[in-house]
Amino acid sequence: MRIRGGASEPQTRPTPAITTAGTAAVITAFNPPVELAGRVASMLDEFRAVAVVDDGSTDGSGVLAEVERLGATVIRHGRNEGIGAALNTGITALLDRHTGLSYIVTFDQDSEPPAGLLHKYEQARQAAAADGLAVGSVSPESVSGSRVLSRGGSGGYLEVAEPIQSALLLSRAALDTVGGFDEGLFIDGVDTDFYWRLRKAGFSAVAAPGVALEHSLGTRTQARFLGRPLRVRNQPVELMQSAPFRYYYIGRNRIHLLRRYFSTQPSWMLRGLALDLRHVIVVGFLGTERRQRLRYFVKGTADGLRGRTGKAQDTR
Repeated sequence: MRIRGGASEPQTRPTPAITTAGTAAVITAFNPPVELAGRVASMLDEFRAVAVVDDGSTDGSGVLAEVERLGATVIRHGRNEGIGAALNTGITALLDRHTGLSYIVTFDQDSEPPAGLLHKYEQARQAAAADGLAVGSVSPESVSGSRVLSRGGSGGYLEVAEPIQSALLLSRAALDTVGGFDEGLFIDGVDTDFYWRLRKAGFSAVAAPGVALEHSLGTRTQARFLGRPLRVRNQPVELMQSAPFRYYYIGRNRIHLLRRYFSTQPSWMLRGLALDLRHVIVVGFLGTERRQRLRYFVKGTADGLRGRTGKAQDTR
């Protein structure tokens, strides 16, 4: 089978328990860090299978060779196709090669999965199922110390909004119904788009209380104003910035998300737009490489209005 962005008719089926035998993991990689091998080694103890999709790396072959030696499957894209395509490639390979899989957990290469992840996810799934929810995804309660935005829950689980893609457990039923990730978005907004398609199909997204994911959300840098380091109460002010090229996709894909979901989710779409604009303004005044980031953002926004998708020609 080939998982693609898109949806089929909803399927009604019992939700199976989350077990090691029925769960596999896919990791997207691009010039992976040496730490990836250690993460894969620990994940092989918890998951039935682990697939690493190398999305056109120009470096890191030694790490990928070590990952294969450990027992994970490495799938290589000949060119950089984006996180949506890498996730779909890995999910498809796992479902084709391993019968009886009920769940896939997706990871970025720089995420550190906590111990006992599947057990805690199963506890949250059971609690949500007892409340009558059709659980399509399970995710951590917090990411890098920040609690995820929740919509409610019973205490045994949190019903969350727009969970990030890393450490995101997806049910086979949800994947069969909703389809895969949108490859045209390439990177930013891929998880947001999937979440809203999941909700439209009648599935819920829940978080497991007590599960904390360590995940790199960008590069932490010293804020500077008029060329001078910014301090408050004699403490340095730090900013979290993404690589400059990412601001192209932040601007472009926000336009696509607004077009797709504003009519049904206006408050959530406006909230996302406001957060993006606030971040870009702060980085534009206080960050590094400010002009380059702003140029990417403006170009991405313009291309979004033109309806362009896929990889931008002047990014990695």
